[in-house]
Amino acid sequence: AKEYTKAFFEDFSDKEIIDDFLALLPKKGKILDAGCGPGNFTKYFLAKKHSVGGIDLSEDMIKIAKQKVPKATFKIMDLRKLEYSDDSFDGLFAAYSLIHISKKQINSTLDEFNRVLKPSGILFLAVQEGKGEKFVSEPLKKGEMIFIKFFTEKELRRHLEKSNFVILKAARRIASVKGELGTNKLFVIARKSKGVSKSD
Repeated sequence: AKEYTKAFFEDFSDKEIIDDFLALLPKKGKILDAGCGPGNFTKYFLAKKHSVGGIDLSEDMIKIAKQKVPKATFKIMDLRKLEYSDDSFDGLFAAYSLIHISKKQINSTLDEFNRVLKPSGILFLAVQEGKGEKFVSEPLKKGEMIFIKFFTEKELRRHLEKSNFVILKAARRIASVKGELGTNKLFVIARKSKGVSKSD
């Protein structure tokens, strides 16, 4: 967690697409930073006058986030089982967190994202582009392996549509930041649509 914070807390390589996400939210909108890490994006959202809650399964990440961004609320929580009521957030931001969920749990996790978003709420996803799922070497810790679920744009679109999201924008960038995985980054902004999830 300390190495990740050192590498990425001040990095805003994805700022342009993140600002596109924020532009779709109401002023002082309520955002869930799902997989918030050390709170770097949470801090940015607060500076933009939004109300933000951050969650992460890593106790160490949450501890750092609370120190770095004391004005935000952070909780240890599993992405797959969100402890929030239906229709709680204007926006849900999941940057490089869905990649740690296995393929068989992607749609149930996206269904949870859909559930806690308000009607017409906005979802932001940042993932690693590629195919399949596997354990890869952790760039920030030699000898450590981490599980990554890679996505093609077509696959991600299919999952989102199945969980009742309408895709508004897709973008990508090449790996350019020291310490990150060496695959293209894929971004999608989507809107919650009406109706019952097709993956039930």
